[in-house]
Amino acid sequence: MAYTRRDFKKLRWNVYDLAEGSSVKFTEYRLNEAFSQNIGVDKALLVKWIVYMYDINSPIAKIEDVKKRSMTAAIAAGFPYLNKKFPSEYKAVITMDDDVRVRLGEMIIEYCKLQRGSEYSQLAVYENLRMQNNNKLLDPELDPSDIIKYLDAQNKVTISITELRNKFFIGEETNEMYEELLNYIEADNLEFSPEQIAFSKSIRESILNNSPYGKWKHRAFLESDLTDTEKKRLKDELENETAEAKSHFEALGIKE
Repeated sequence: MAYTRRDFKKLRWNVYDLAEGSSVKFTEYRLNEAFSQNIGVDKALLVKWIVYMYDINSPIAKIEDVKKRSMTAAIAAGFPYLNKKFPSEYKAVITMDDDVRVRLGEMIIEYCKLQRGSEYSQLAVYENLRMQNNNKLLDPELDPSDIIKYLDAQNKVTISITELRNKFFIGEETNEMYEELLNYIEADNLEFSPEQIAFSKSIRESILNNSPYGKWKHRAFLESDLTDTEKKRLKDELENETAEAKSHFEALGIKE
């Protein structure tokens, strides 16, 4: 479907005319540090994609299939698309690859909060309540009669959280976005300093991008991808059985 200016006239940010290389001048954008982060794609096109995906008045946000919605938003936003393929850095945004997930998730949540701040506040309250109830259920001294009470409360809270998540992300229920939301709420609740938040984000990005067997583009290799020779070399390295490791030990006077 070809969208026109009229289809997007009620968006919170009028992004329709943004093109690659455009300066993004919306006040809320410039005042929010989350949007200043670089994830390797054109910022104007990225903002356009986020708004088309998550603005409550975007016709694209009404597409229930999240993958189809993301692709549709990418094409409408003007992501480079040659020979029916997106460049790897833009594909990473569309699929919310681990390379960009932490920073992209924060941008999405910040935009959603602009329109649906009340849903976010309720989600934060309910998530905290669910965590408190879980801690109580783990108490070995909890009276059996109270277990039923807390389990019932958990069921009700979980239903409310599911409904609120659906509203907040306009139907998107991926585990990746939910995990980013939980981490966002945790940082918000603990009132981390900007330095602590940045450190926490860097740790999470390192964990998400950990590739002990190597990586090609946006795909981490698995052990099963290694050849027999590569597996043996890795085993020798882990057990310090390489010639290099043995020469170091000999230089230090350490012998087997």
